[in-house]
Amino acid sequence: MRWAAVTGAALLAYLFARHALSTVYKTYDDEGYMLLSLDHYLRGGHLYTEVFTQYGPFFFYAQAAVFGLLRLPVTHDSGRLVTLLFWMASAGLGGWFVHRVTRNTVLAAAAGLAVAVLMHDLSFEPGHPQQEILLGLMLACVVSTFGGRGAMALLGAIGAALVFTKINVGAFYLAALGFTLVCRLPEGWGRRILVGLSLVYALGFPVALMWRHLPGASGFCVLAAAAAGGTFLAASLEAPRGAHPLRDLYYAAAGAAAGALLIAGEAMREGMSLATLMEGVVWTPMRHPGVFSMVVGVGAGIAALAVIVTGSLVGLHLSADGRRDRAAGRVQHESGVPLERLRDLQCGIGLIAIPLLVAAAFNSAWILPFLPLGLLRLRDAGCTEATPRLFVACLSATQFLQLYPVAGTQAAVAASPLLLWAFVCIHDGTDGRVFLARLRRSTVLGGLVLAGCAGTILGTGTCAQTYPTPASKLRGASWLHLPAGSEAGYRYLAGEIRANCDMLFTMPGMGSFNFWSGVPTPNGMNLTVWVREFTPAQQQSILDALRADPRACAVYSDETTKRWANTPEDLASPLARYVREEMPKVAGRMGYEIRVHPRRGERWVDATAGPSTAMGGSK
Repeated sequence: MRWAAVTGAALLAYLFARHALSTVYKTYDDEGYMLLSLDHYLRGGHLYTEVFTQYGPFFFYAQAAVFGLLRLPVTHDSGRLVTLLFWMASAGLGGWFVHRVTRNTVLAAAAGLAVAVLMHDLSFEPGHPQQEILLGLMLACVVSTFGGRGAMALLGAIGAALVFTKINVGAFYLAALGFTLVCRLPEGWGRRILVGLSLVYALGFPVALMWRHLPGASGFCVLAAAAAGGTFLAASLEAPRGAHPLRDLYYAAAGAAAGALLIAGEAMREGMSLATLMEGVVWTPMRHPGVFSMVVGVGAGIAALAVIVTGSLVGLHLSADGRRDRAAGRVQHESGVPLERLRDLQCGIGLIAIPLLVAAAFNSAWILPFLPLGLLRLRDAGCTEATPRLFVACLSATQFLQLYPVAGTQAAVAASPLLLWAFVCIHDGTDGRVFLARLRRSTVLGGLVLAGCAGTILGTGTCAQTYPTPASKLRGASWLHLPAGSEAGYRYLAGEIRANCDMLFTMPGMGSFNFWSGVPTPNGMNLTVWVREFTPAQQQSILDALRADPRACAVYSDETTKRWANTPEDLASPLARYVREEMPKVAGRMGYEIRVHPRRGERWVDATAGPSTAMGGSK
């Protein structure tokens, strides 16, 4: 039964992910942007100065290693293959974490499949750094189940890798790791001071982070602060002390420092200055909330409920106070609440959380206030058992802030530790009780969750490897099975561009057209929302290249541009005006317009019919 559960879950996870990566293509085209940035980097472009990116260099180092190891060209097919590998590895690590904590194979198989389904949004933006972030978070959860100096150093190194991939995610990760290790320090003034500082971070950092969007983001801010503050406080009350707490803290810090030095050293070896590295990793992301934001809405009711639930659970921890039996090193439960009822509540919340999260990662807002509930039994656990539970709870609380300033597909990545926490709650809530003879309830419930995920996948047909349309004939995109109308439209546009253009710019950034047509961009400055994020100097360099080449073309989408450009000032730059007002339209399909140089002297060749009207003079 155990091997059948693991094999079936792995097969369903693969079929589900493969189907999603074959049928989903989003027109906002973050996929094309990431492929262009990677392609320019692999061709020798220097990050930040010659290749625009909002992300840290470690993402490019890891992608270059994978593409190089597998000898892959930079295409949509290769990008989706690499995404599939990261997706499956992350699901496997999620299941391994649950198995390491619970020693329950069926529950672990269900967890792996649930992680795979939760991460459906990876198919929206293949090649995005979030696939590396997910893998890093899942790997860190697994490493937390091992004791020793090597594990602590590796946890620190993973933090450095996350910082140099996406700094906010790395900072939230290090906060969770730091507090987990602080909780294991022996009693004394040092521990009290560090716990106090951690609580100040938990309650104050969300306010400092979101101040520019308050009071509009006040519900989200209150929820984040309540969840993190309650989790940190409960963890400080319940955590057993480590055997070598200071040593673990030092090794984690050493691992983070070593990882940061190695990544920075590689950047310097490639010719990047320290100032450029700081600009790309720190200063540019810090300006992002003021440039583009899509803050998640959390109502006043949910925020108030979060405060009430978290406060009640923290009160429960405080009432089971903590008169420690110093000889035995254990804490007797004195809350007055029967332990059986607490276990039932813990298991019930875990069972409710899993389908909610798998259905929609944004439902994490309903689950976060219950995080302290997962820590109720730590007083009777040893340090090795307690550490992964502490870590995954703290990680769930801090990673929720990923949803600011843009609440997009990263919601699923942020919810992944919370999903693992829910599976641990099922086990801890049923551990030790016998059901159906020798089967533990956690095995039965894990089987039900596994069956539910499998039924959802099978019932919706998202594991079928047959498609209503054939594989795309777009260049380098045979994985895709697009609707017939979209396939025909994209092939027409790509063919027209390939036959007539030597250079292609897109407004907004839609890098997939460059790959499908085989026509290069003006330079390495590429981004979907460039109208808002590119500096005047960066835009001017593109404009100069377009004006210098009479065979330069642009693909323009009015609908998508207005989705990104929220104010008239966004479209007032010389580059935006040149594309919209000076470049005449010569062809179009599906709302996309092909525009050409205003002094183009060559005839426009209709790739499906032959030469057409001569293009000359200004519009």
